[in-house]
Amino acid sequence: MNRLIIAFFLMGLTACTTPSPAEPDGRNRVLDIVNDTPLPVLRVYGKAQGGRRSVITEAPIAPRGYISINFANPANACVYDLVAEFQGEREAATISIDVCAHSVWRVH
Repeated sequence: MNRLIIAFFLMGLTACTTPSPAEPDGRNRVLDIVNDTPLPVLRVYGKAQGGRRSVITEAPIAPRGYISINFANPANACVYDLVAEFQGEREAATISIDVCAHSVWRVH
């Protein structure tokens, strides 16, 4: 009987401490990244608030071209810092873009 009570206690404790992914909230997180420069964008990096910087795409974006990125994620994050990298280590960045409220980021 004591083992059964301890087992239920531990199961309850585990349920309280194990994070579960957020339920999808139905918000649109598709962002068009538009290259408004005469140079190709080589890659785009992004970082959600509290997250690590990671490569979002290594598909080049041609001058005056664009690419659509879906930022759907298990945490339902909306706010990102984005960096577009050009040849020669040149970068263009935007801080705290809300991909749930904006549908386009124009790289200048």
